[in-house]
Amino acid sequence: MGPGHVPRVVAAMKLAATILILLLAQPAKLRPCDTTEGECSDLAANIAEAADTAGLVTGVDPSLLVAIAHHETRFNQERVGRKGRGLWGLNPRSRAYRNAVAQCDIWPEQCTVAQALAAARYLADERRRCGSWDGALRSYGSGRCEGRAGERYLRGLRVSIARIERGAR
Repeated sequence: MGPGHVPRVVAAMKLAATILILLLAQPAKLRPCDTTEGECSDLAANIAEAADTAGLVTGVDPSLLVAIAHHETRFNQERVGRKGRGLWGLNPRSRAYRNAVAQCDIWPEQCTVAQALAAARYLADERRRCGSWDGALRSYGSGRCEGRAGERYLRGLRVSIARIERGAR
């Protein structure tokens, strides 16, 4: 066995676990969130279910994942921003984004779960790297565990949490 064998085995195990989760999860019925409130509520419920699944797999708080999706995209699944795409605003150059896209291509009805898992895994990795959840959230939004851009992201995330608690979009 060479030095690269263990990371490949771990990656294969993560992929197998993801496939199992995708097969067992409830199918997501995604609709654009720009027409009626009922459709937006359905999408928000699907996002919450996907966040619950991702939370079970990664240990990341599902309510935090829902708040990130709201902050990043206001639950608009078609959003393409300067630095991120999809419901969780994943960086298109990141491995997490590429993995989620590959899984969406294979199981389109599970795309929300794939995106939630990618976001949760990235956030959990950043938590280990930064040493705290605040640092992980700063890094999720800015790429750095510390700094003004990360603080702005945290403030915006807190606003999104308050909006969700009030039931506002």
